[in-house]
Amino acid sequence: DILLIAKSTHFYDGTFVEKAREKYKCPVFLFVWDYMDGNDCPDWHRKMIMASDLYLANDVRSYTDIPSQKLYYFPMDVSDKQFDRVEADPSTSLTINKKYDVVFFGSYFPKGDRVEWLKEINKTFPVKIFAWNPEAWIKDGFDAEPAVYGKDFALKVAESRIILGFNVNDHTWGYWSNRVGKVLTTGGFLLQRYVSGMELFLRDGADYFSSIDEAKEKIDYYLKFPQKREEVAQRGYEIGRERFTSASRMKELMIVIDRFKKGAFLR
Repeated sequence: DILLIAKSTHFYDGTFVEKAREKYKCPVFLFVWDYMDGNDCPDWHRKMIMASDLYLANDVRSYTDIPSQKLYYFPMDVSDKQFDRVEADPSTSLTINKKYDVVFFGSYFPKGDRVEWLKEINKTFPVKIFAWNPEAWIKDGFDAEPAVYGKDFALKVAESRIILGFNVNDHTWGYWSNRVGKVLTTGGFLLQRYVSGMELFLRDGADYFSSIDEAKEKIDYYLKFPQKREEVAQRGYEIGRERFTSASRMKELMIVIDRFKKGAFLR
């Protein structure tokens, strides 16, 4: 009924979509999870969007020179539901040891505010970083280790008091890092660089900051008042398990596909 194509840097124009549509005789959706630089996106990506019947992504508001009927806001910010929060064994008196005050899960990437703002935050509150390129963070004076995934990620979330969130781009409505969903679904307290639209999806399941000073003030507050921190984390966990799992997003995608087939979308 519908063919989904994911982003690949091996694409070089729109013929991949055109040949797929010809072979399978159905509409083709391009489903992308990264920020692709909007109007400055690579030429191959623009051609793939134009050849597709619908572009599904969370950066659609960054394109002002592509027909709006090609663009549909649909974020892939999710986590597999099998990865749940890590809790102490109720049969013992052991608890999860909070090893880290402030943590950031993310690559060293010189876009958005992450590097410069984290440098300033790190001067007051040491930030523990887990990244696929920890050596780059270490060169900038951070305590960094290799990235963690799956159950290991969930454990590090449980061991962290505050998890900072940053994005590749902080000024496109509805676009943010896909680590947001991963933190919420595993029960972490997320203090996130605000992007407009977040309040509609994360609601009060996270707290937000829009400057270095505000980030520092809130880190200080939530370290002093763990009960307030846990209240937000619990709301975030409930929202995450309901709205940020792969299974939830696929149910939503099936609605989009069904409505598209019924002609509800502009062509």
